[in-house]
Amino acid sequence: MRRSTFALTLSLAASMNATIFAQWSSDAAANLQITSAGNDQVQPKIRSTSDGGCYISYYDNQSGGYDVRLQRLDAAGTMQWPGGLLIADRSFSSTQDYGACTDTEGYSLLAFRDDRSGTQNVTAQRVSPAGVLEWGTGVTIPGSDGGSVPRISGTSDGGSVVAFTTSATKVSLVKLDSAGNVLWTQLVSGPGGVNVIGADLEASDAMGETGGVILSMVRFGSFSTPRNLYAQKFDIDGNPLWGASPMTVYGTGSLQIGNYPPFVSDGEGGAVLSWYSTSGGLQCFVQRIYSDGSLQFPANGAPVVSTTGQYRVGPAACIDQSTGDIYCFWTELNTAQSNFGVSGQRFVGTTRAWGESGLTLVPLSSSEVQQVRVQPRNGGATALWAQGNFGGQTCVASARDASGADAWGGMVTFSSVVTTKSRLDTTVLGEGTMSGPGMIYAVWQDARNSSATQDDLYAQNIQTDGSLGIADIPGDLNGDGEVNGADLAILLGAWGKCPPKGACIADLNHDGVVNGADLSILLGNWG
Repeated sequence: MRRSTFALTLSLAASMNATIFAQWSSDAAANLQITSAGNDQVQPKIRSTSDGGCYISYYDNQSGGYDVRLQRLDAAGTMQWPGGLLIADRSFSSTQDYGACTDTEGYSLLAFRDDRSGTQNVTAQRVSPAGVLEWGTGVTIPGSDGGSVPRISGTSDGGSVVAFTTSATKVSLVKLDSAGNVLWTQLVSGPGGVNVIGADLEASDAMGETGGVILSMVRFGSFSTPRNLYAQKFDIDGNPLWGASPMTVYGTGSLQIGNYPPFVSDGEGGAVLSWYSTSGGLQCFVQRIYSDGSLQFPANGAPVVSTTGQYRVGPAACIDQSTGDIYCFWTELNTAQSNFGVSGQRFVGTTRAWGESGLTLVPLSSSEVQQVRVQPRNGGATALWAQGNFGGQTCVASARDASGADAWGGMVTFSSVVTTKSRLDTTVLGEGTMSGPGMIYAVWQDARNSSATQDDLYAQNIQTDGSLGIADIPGDLNGDGEVNGADLAILLGAWGKCPPKGACIADLNHDGVVNGADLSILLGNWG
């Protein structure tokens, strides 16, 4: 791996508290440890920030109750809040999923179940980059008594929308402004009034729109009830845009019970969804819904591959917003579900650009593949997954260009410690910006320090060339392999004194301040 130009920073860090000043590692066997407290730290989510850093949220059970905590990393991977910032001291003995995102001002938004008041409800919180809880103890979302599976999305107008499943198995949406004031509420059921559970919520605006969000839902019922997939878009005032009731995305089969697939915005006011069906054999599907509610593929989605004879589960999709091409990767199985692999497909319009049977990244073998994730890259996509049987897993990534060719000249193992790994989550720096997708950040639960019943959290960055750790190009602050306007924005945003000395990635000459000298270094490496 490449040597870091931040040797002085690392030398200083070694003499201080390693938990506070640890940085991104270039060694796959020594990933950045986010937590080391007793008992479980679980369900991490990672979201990038425009300054080259990221937020990592998680549940912390070190003192009981699965508290909500948040950590912020700068672009060098330096943790800003030792031990994690306590968001809510809860008493739950079990966990549910929760919502996390970054808003338009670079603040972290969280939505989670809360029992601090003595009753169960949903709370939302906004946290500044400096670690200030902007909404005090949090905003109790109206009508959320008994609510579950909350989601939150920052909207382009500076506000946010919280969604949660009500006790009546409907989905309630609540719009908040940046101060946490409630602007409107909306109650949603499935087509024909069927019961639904919220799956995902993402901001998505077309040209000339602001404040729009898209909600996906899964039908809920008895064991035999088909788990159909629905979606609806809402404007800035909460008005539904895709019909009076949600549109049916997948209605001819059934999703796996307990599966609530996420989706991504297409950058043009629509969404790209992927899922797998348990009806008639395990198969993956993908669909793009345009801003006006029209579909890219036939109703109920296009199978990711048309070739039969194998099973396919756990798809993850992304879109190249510059071309509109859709990339999807998934776990490939034999019909006995005893062999596992990784395959992918690129859609240009409705055409399968990587052939009818898709692209094989990992051939079928007895080594299990789980938690397939995907992130866009300029001119392609990067797939990430956990490889190996339970108790003996590593984390692997493979970058592919638009033709399907290996962009790194081989797969990259970004965590080589063989142990139990779960809850892999990823984000990419620069998605939707002028610089395009850059460095990937990943976080996961890892049992390397204890046992399969007690997890810590680890994180790793992967640069666009597949290397790990801090970039060796002076001025390449976001790790995308070039020095450009995105890096200039990071440096200007960090302008001024840098306490403690050596802790700012924009302090290129390591003198404890970001100023004209650092700007000269950056401009000298432009391009």
